[in-house]
Amino acid sequence: MQDERLISRRPRQGLDAQMRRQSASPFHGPFRPSLKRVLDILGAAVLLLFLAPALGLVALLILAETGGPVLATRRHFRLGGGSIYLFEFRTTTADGSITRIDDVLHTTRIDGLPRLFNVLRGEISLADFTL
Repeated sequence: MQDERLISRRPRQGLDAQMRRQSASPFHGPFRPSLKRVLDILGAAVLLLFLAPALGLVALLILAETGGPVLATRRHFRLGGGSIYLFEFRTTTADGSITRIDDVLHTTRIDGLPRLFNVLRGEISLADFTL
C-alpha cells in the first residue's frame, strides 16, 4: 500500500517541477508570440545585412541579363486558408525562358533569399523559412 502511494506521487512531483520550469521560461506563456516575432525581425535583419552584397550582386546580374524586374512573387496557399505572395529572385525572362544564372541560383538556393523580406513583413516566420 505504501509503495503504491510513492509510485503515484513521483510522476506528479516531476510534472509540477516541469510546469514551474516552463512557466519561468520566456519561451512559454503569454509572451511567446511577441518574443518569436522579435527574434524573427532581428534574425531576418541580421541575415539581410550580412547577405546584402551577395543579394545586390545577384540583383545586378539578373537586371543585366533580363533588363526587367529583379524580384518576382509566387503565390503560396496557406494550410488554414488564404494566401500570401512570397518574394523570389526572378529566374525567367519575359518570354518564359530561363536565365543563364538560373542553375546557379536554384542549386545554391539563393533564389529564395528574398523571402527574408516576407519574414520582416510578418507573413512568415524564420521557423517556416525554407529555401
